[in-house]
Amino acid sequence: MMITEQEIRTLSKKNARRSAFKTILYLMLLCSAITFSVITTNDFVYFLSVVILGIVIAHGVELQHECLHHNLYRSIKVNRFFGIIYGLPMLVSYTHYQAQHLHHHTFLGTDKDEEIIDYKSEQLKTISGLFTRITNANRFFQFMVTMINTTQGVYPEVIKSKRQQRKFRHEYYFIFFFILILIFLYQVWGVNILFTWFFAWFFISEPLHFFIEVTEHIGKDKSNRVISENTRSYKTNLIWSYISNHNNYHIEHHSYPNVCAHNLKIVNEKKSGEYYTENSYIEAMKNVISGIRNEKSAEDKVIAKVAKQD
Repeated sequence: MMITEQEIRTLSKKNARRSAFKTILYLMLLCSAITFSVITTNDFVYFLSVVILGIVIAHGVELQHECLHHNLYRSIKVNRFFGIIYGLPMLVSYTHYQAQHLHHHTFLGTDKDEEIIDYKSEQLKTISGLFTRITNANRFFQFMVTMINTTQGVYPEVIKSKRQQRKFRHEYYFIFFFILILIFLYQVWGVNILFTWFFAWFFISEPLHFFIEVTEHIGKDKSNRVISENTRSYKTNLIWSYISNHNNYHIEHHSYPNVCAHNLKIVNEKKSGEYYTENSYIEAMKNVISGIRNEKSAEDKVIAKVAKQD
């Protein structure tokens, strides 16, 4: 079933009330989790607060993703403002994520495809590699190196214009200032928010973000430019779909990147479910694991290619 251009335009219209609800709910849950973690003396309440905080932080990056496509708010400036806020707890620069992610959309199915937080099959084949990617253990180191590089005038390849570089630099400094504030609060007033943030980020947010995004392309044919062949969509429950900001409709997103996240389900329905490649998240993960096991390493591919030419 075809979707008309008029239908796509309708599905791409921003819903101010829905967007405001998403932002208010995010901020309420974030502030509530932080408050309870700071004031409670009960270990279970503290643990629960950290878990909720971690889930909210990971959800924020998914909202940041919607902002960088300018799909959450009508204003480009408002999208950037909230996009910066959403990515702050996970040290993700809005401008960096936007440039790299749009690069991913452009070069999906080619050797040039690369995400800002990229999950490659060869990195997930060992226990140490899997742990590193699930926790994104080197994220803080990468952040610091990137920020220091900006002081030398060195930027990622996707950051090209002077305007982009200025935004990129300011956002990295802003994130670093956020970390300094947490350290200050801990050192001066003894507020444990520094450790609360770290535990929520490292042990909850990063693993959750991994399990949200690892299903997008791994196990699919990444060398194929046809979106339905290199990308995955799957059925899931309302809670997981909301936490991931409807990331389970990933074929739909790549096919119609201007469509608002909450309307991707409608795209799927209009296409009579033909975009689904798996019937559940568990089935999707099984195919991801199978893809990791079966995909040849980059070195093996080169060897095979040379052997074929000979």
